[in-house]
Amino acid sequence: MKENLSLKNNFHKDQLVYVELYKLRTIAKARIENLYPIYADVVLLSKYDNTSLKISGRRFPINYNRLKGELKDTIFGKSPCFQRSLISSSEELCVLLCEIQRDYSNIFGKWLDVEKEKLSSVKIEWNNRVTYHKGAHYNIRDNIILVSKTFQNTPEQLIKFIIYHELLHIRYKQHNKFFRLFEKQFNDFTKMRQLFEDILKETRFFGKTRINKLPFKKETS
Repeated sequence: MKENLSLKNNFHKDQLVYVELYKLRTIAKARIENLYPIYADVVLLSKYDNTSLKISGRRFPINYNRLKGELKDTIFGKSPCFQRSLISSSEELCVLLCEIQRDYSNIFGKWLDVEKEKLSSVKIEWNNRVTYHKGAHYNIRDNIILVSKTFQNTPEQLIKFIIYHELLHIRYKQHNKFFRLFEKQFNDFTKMRQLFEDILKETRFFGKTRINKLPFKKETS
C-alpha cells in the first residue's frame, strides 16, 4: 500500500479516496482495541465528494470530507460522556410525552384545532432498530412517534428533546425556518442538540458498545 501512496498522482480520484481511507483505518486499528468493524465496510460511490458507510448490510451516504472529520474526531477524541437513564420502555416514553405536552403548552396552545387533536391523541413507542442519522420518526398517517433504539437509556432531557422535535412535525412537515425557530424554544436546546449529534456520530462508528459502558444515573431518594 505504501507503493500506491507514492504513486498517488497516477491514481483516479476515487482511488485516492480509498488510499486515504485505508490509511485512516490502519491508524485507527493500531490505536484502538476492539474497534467496531465499521472501517472494513467503507464503500466508495462514483462521485469524489461522496462515499457511503455499510452498516449491517445497509448503505448510508455520507460526504467524504465529513467522514474524514468524523473519523478523526471519533478515533482520537473521546466518546460522549453522560450518565445513562433507566428509560427503556414505551410506558416511560408516554410519561415523557405527557410532560412535554404540559411544559410546552404555551407553544402547542396556539396551534389549530385539528393540530391540537392530533397532538392529544399522538402515540409513542420505541423503534426496535438502532439508527445512525435520526433520533425518531413521526408517522403522520398513523399519528405515532417511533423513537430510535439508539437513544434508549440516554439522558431524560435528551429523549424529551427528541420527542419535542417530532411533535413539531405535527404542524411543520419540513424543517423550515418556523420549525427551527420553535425547536430552539426547547430548554437546553444547544446542549441537547450537541449531545444528540455526538451520540449519533459515536453510534455510526462504534455502535453502542462504548455508550453501554457508561454509568447509570443514581436514583434520588
